[in-house]
Amino acid sequence: MCGIVLLAGRTWAQTQRTDAPECVVLPRDAAAAAVLFHQGYKLRQEGQDDAACKKFEESARLDPMAGTLMNLAECRANQGKTATAAGWYHKAAMLADNQGDKVLLEKAKQHATELDSELSYLTIRIEKPLPGLRLKRDDVAVGPAQFNEPLPIDPGSHEIIASAPGHKSVTLSVRVGEVADNKSIVVPALEPLPAPVLRPAAHTMVQHAPSNPWPWVLGGLGVAAIAVGSVSGILALHDKSRVEDACAPTHGCQNPQSYALQSQRDSEWTVARITLPVGVAALGAAATWLLLERRPRDRASDSARETIGVSATQRGGQFWVSGRF
Repeated sequence: MCGIVLLAGRTWAQTQRTDAPECVVLPRDAAAAAVLFHQGYKLRQEGQDDAACKKFEESARLDPMAGTLMNLAECRANQGKTATAAGWYHKAAMLADNQGDKVLLEKAKQHATELDSELSYLTIRIEKPLPGLRLKRDDVAVGPAQFNEPLPIDPGSHEIIASAPGHKSVTLSVRVGEVADNKSIVVPALEPLPAPVLRPAAHTMVQHAPSNPWPWVLGGLGVAAIAVGSVSGILALHDKSRVEDACAPTHGCQNPQSYALQSQRDSEWTVARITLPVGVAALGAAATWLLLERRPRDRASDSARETIGVSATQRGGQFWVSGRF
């Protein structure tokens, strides 16, 4: 059924299952309802109240009649569900009055009055109201209008679940007595959920290509060449003074020692004249190579082949450096 209407004194309470389909007006099916009614009545005679109640409920859905609701109410009362039974008795009284059945009207009102004096009540109190607070009692939604109000309830154990966005849900249990028991349960303030931990974004490790060693090798050779040329130049200058002292300007060198000294000076001077320019050129080429390698990859990938050449000659000697930068 879509709903159960309960009467407590002058207060009507309506509950609706959250898992029930949306209530819609269905066409009557009197024939099927009659068959289900007779099946339910037979099951009641056999003492199968659970199965009988289901037959009566379906029959009342297809064709609500006061007699069907009376049998359904008696079936629930036999199960000990006094609040549910009282609701069906009141509903049966309303239908009997509308259908003009005075006998069923008086009988339904009498049973309803008897049960009303025995009903148990449950009050659900809210310690701290929250936006979006939702309550369920035995899978039945409890609306805000029912908060802090004593409402009829079937005897037995019941479970209340409270939840709200951004808070931890709470489950409570309560047991209600069979006759005229009044229970109250307090839903405590819901504990907020912990704030989400923001993890730092994972850093992407960029693997750089190993540095090209050849510019450094070329630069080292240039430094070595400059060092050798500098030393040779100093020695050549020193030997030049000795040659000038040993060899007269008019007669030249007259002995083997003077010739040897002059030859040594010339060799040192040749080494200096070759290695110094080569060393400077090698250093320049190495520096240019390193600068070109620092350009962005997209530009470097499209760059044309570049060749840098340096040459130095002395007495037929030649040195050339080339490469792609």
